[in-house]
Amino acid sequence: MTPLNYSSQAVADLKWWALQQEAEMPQAAAIARELADKILSAVKFILPEGGKLFDRSEPTQAEMDLLRLPFENLVLEFRAKPNPNEPTTGYHARPVPKRLVYAESTDERDDAPGGVIVWPIDFEVPSGRFVPSPVGALVVRGLFEEFTPSEIRENARRLKPLGLQATRGTTRATSLALGEAGTLYWNTRKQYGLDPQLAFEQDVTHEITAVRHLCAVLNCSNVGTDRVGPTAYAQRKRAQQGKKPLYEYKILKIDSQQNHSSSNHQGGSHASPRVHLRRGHIRRLENRSIWVNACVVGNKQQGLIHKAYAVG
Repeated sequence: MTPLNYSSQAVADLKWWALQQEAEMPQAAAIARELADKILSAVKFILPEGGKLFDRSEPTQAEMDLLRLPFENLVLEFRAKPNPNEPTTGYHARPVPKRLVYAESTDERDDAPGGVIVWPIDFEVPSGRFVPSPVGALVVRGLFEEFTPSEIRENARRLKPLGLQATRGTTRATSLALGEAGTLYWNTRKQYGLDPQLAFEQDVTHEITAVRHLCAVLNCSNVGTDRVGPTAYAQRKRAQQGKKPLYEYKILKIDSQQNHSSSNHQGGSHASPRVHLRRGHIRRLENRSIWVNACVVGNKQQGLIHKAYAVG
């Protein structure tokens, strides 16, 4: 898998954006600089187009229980999956073809519950620059709620004119503001008659899904990581040209032998399903019980993951 190298540009663009906004939005500028510094040092992952590692977007309780970053902070990079039928007005007024997501663990913080802060860094097509999203999200580990029937009906009513569908399962993320830019975000959406909370959920849903899926997969016993990055020659060449160095990235690697071994001892005769997450569970044997770690199982030929990752 080829590195996308979004982070190099994003760090420079965030610092440029902070400089432009410093006079009118000093708090937002300070947060943007902090994000740039954190992206610089974060562990970086490349994800497949669309950022999804499973065939669905709706969260499961297993995924919410596994919402724990393997590092203090990390960056996810992926290309948006083109959707020609997606509306270009209302809640989807701005296409973002390149996606960069900053994620930070809150487990060591006293002022937040255990979980993950997710902050989208948006790529603006007209300017060709990355800019910080005016809102981020705090997603709490283990918290999983579904919309009530009345909420589903209300969401369906509000989304129908836009050609969108209401989601039954949701992670009720708490919105975080990028200083003054976050306040402007809420006020602008109210001014145009949009529901700010619904707009927030639509704006961060792809990024939250990508982080949630990655956490679940990295907690699986048969998934590891490989490193990809620029050669020493390429780095020297960039330095000679006055360009910033490129970063090293991690890609997921699935141990298909362990996957095959695990699935061969489950019994039954039905065809292997598409690749999916099996939650950690207790397996009862004849004379003892054992704990089986969470793992990715299924027929990789039927699924999604083998198309995007190195498979051992």
